[in-house]
Amino acid sequence: LTVKLSPLGLRASLELLARLSPHLVTAQDRKDFVNGLLLPPPVGREAEVTQGMLELLGGGHPGRIVEIACGADAEHFRGMVVGLRDLLGPGGEEEEEEEEEEEEDE
Repeated sequence: LTVKLSPLGLRASLELLARLSPHLVTAQDRKDFVNGLLLPPPVGREAEVTQGMLELLGGGHPGRIVEIACGADAEHFRGMVVGLRDLLGPGGEEEEEEEEEEEEDE
């Protein structure tokens, strides 16, 4: 039996990825991941940013999101997160720099 699912929206795609990824261990990690990427995009670029983010998330197709979540090593996962944040503009980059500084301090 084959079930064909329609592409998911951005929130649902992020939530599915967060739920399946072994790199987001706690419920708080998953919540922070989703909320941190659902920031408002630059005015006038909403559709472009959303589409770009969905493309990085396998076009919103659940099967592709499962492959991404389960197949990404830590480096690939971090790179994908950076790519998603880059689409949001300067705010996402600042958060990434803060996380890198925290990792260096440890």
